[in-house]
Amino acid sequence: AFPLATIAIFLLSANWLLSLLGFNVTLTISLNRAPIEEQQLLERFGEQYRTYSARTGRFFPRMVKD
Repeated sequence: AFPLATIAIFLLSANWLLSLLGFNVTLTISLNRAPIEEQQLLERFGEQYRTYSARTGRFFPRMVKD
Protein backbone atom coordinates (compact mmCIF):
# COMPACT_ATOMS: atom_id res chain seq x y z
CA ALA A 1 0.00 0.00 0.00
CA PHE A 2 2.87 2.36 0.76
CA PRO A 3 4.25 2.36 -2.81
CA LEU A 4 0.73 2.86 -4.20
CA ALA A 5 0.17 5.83 -1.89
CA THR A 6 3.47 7.29 -3.06
CA ILE A 7 2.39 6.91 -6.68
CA ALA A 8 -0.90 8.67 -5.88
CA ILE A 9 0.95 11.56 -4.23
CA PHE A 10 3.28 11.67 -7.23
CA LEU A 11 0.34 12.03 -9.60
CA LEU A 12 -1.36 14.71 -7.48
CA SER A 13 1.72 16.74 -6.60
CA ALA A 14 2.57 20.05 -8.18
CA ASN A 15 6.26 19.36 -7.61
CA TRP A 16 7.25 16.48 -9.90
CA LEU A 17 10.91 16.48 -8.89
CA LEU A 18 10.11 16.12 -5.21
CA SER A 19 7.58 13.39 -6.04
CA LEU A 20 10.14 11.46 -8.08
CA LEU A 21 12.63 11.66 -5.23
CA GLY A 22 9.98 10.45 -2.77
CA PHE A 23 9.05 7.56 -5.04
CA ASN A 24 12.72 6.63 -5.42
CA VAL A 25 13.19 6.59 -1.64
CA THR A 26 10.05 4.49 -1.16
CA LEU A 27 11.12 2.02 -3.84
CA THR A 28 14.63 1.72 -2.38
CA ILE A 29 13.31 1.11 1.14
CA SER A 30 10.79 -1.46 -0.09
CA LEU A 31 13.34 -3.38 -2.15
CA ASN A 32 15.84 -3.45 0.70
CA ARG A 33 13.37 -4.28 3.48
CA ALA A 34 11.45 -7.12 1.78
CA PRO A 35 14.28 -9.72 1.94
CA ILE A 36 14.85 -8.94 5.64
CA GLU A 37 11.18 -9.42 6.45
CA GLU A 38 11.00 -12.61 4.38
CA GLN A 39 13.94 -14.06 6.31
CA GLN A 40 12.22 -13.25 9.60
CA LEU A 41 9.02 -14.91 8.38
CA LEU A 42 10.96 -18.00 7.32
CA GLU A 43 12.61 -18.23 10.73
CA ARG A 44 9.27 -17.90 12.51
CA PHE A 45 6.96 -19.98 10.28
CA GLY A 46 9.39 -22.20 8.36
CA GLU A 47 7.90 -24.50 5.74
CA GLN A 48 4.44 -22.99 6.14
CA TYR A 49 5.73 -19.59 4.96
CA ARG A 50 7.84 -21.18 2.21
CA THR A 51 4.68 -22.82 0.80
CA TYR A 52 2.76 -19.56 1.05
CA SER A 53 5.47 -17.49 -0.65
CA ALA A 54 5.75 -20.01 -3.48
CA ARG A 55 2.18 -19.24 -4.56
CA THR A 56 2.06 -15.48 -3.94
CA GLY A 57 3.98 -12.54 -5.36
CA ARG A 58 6.38 -10.40 -3.39
CA PHE A 59 4.94 -6.99 -4.31
CA PHE A 60 2.03 -7.81 -6.61
CA PRO A 61 -0.35 -10.80 -6.58
CA ARG A 62 0.30 -13.49 -9.14
CA MET A 63 -2.41 -13.88 -11.73
CA VAL A 64 -1.97 -17.63 -12.22
CA LYS A 65 -4.60 -20.25 -11.36
CA ASP A 66 -3.52 -23.13 -9.15
